[in-house]
Amino acid sequence: MKRRVFIGAALAAPLAAAPRVGPAKGTLLVIGGGTLGEAILGRFIAAAGGPDVAVVYVPTAGEAEHYPPDHASAAFLRKAGCRNVTLLHTRNRAEADSEAFAERLGSARAVFFGGGRQWRLVDSYLGTRTQREFEAVLARGGVIAGTSAGATIQGSCLVRGACEGNAIMMAPGY
Repeated sequence: MKRRVFIGAALAAPLAAAPRVGPAKGTLLVIGGGTLGEAILGRFIAAAGGPDVAVVYVPTAGEAEHYPPDHASAAFLRKAGCRNVTLLHTRNRAEADSEAFAERLGSARAVFFGGGRQWRLVDSYLGTRTQREFEAVLARGGVIAGTSAGATIQGSCLVRGACEGNAIMMAPGY
């Protein structure tokens, strides 16, 4: 039996014929904005390898310049059952490119990017050691997830990613 995907009333191509796009290893969990349900967070925890693995929460897309290590923004992960959550944040590219900062991702099996403005993630991490460590999480079979800006940063093109405002659809460099 052929499985088909329905988009509205239109019939799409069979699932088996769809090209595979994504990382060679690991899992990307691209979540839209809004409330995260137990099912989605359960899939994140399962893809990571269970509630005891190292999870890194990245709030950099958010408004604040500084987030203390115990900031409440990562509380939803702990409430969902993650027992080993570390917050990772900087707006300083030199810091993001330092070995000391990036090594905090060395044992991570999961990364969760929070929402906000995706250009803040680009300006902070693109081309740094930290970006390479994010990619290494996938290479070792881990998961990268995100909601809103944390979802769109997983793509190669940021729609509405301009620093000047979200009314600009396409911005050079983003």
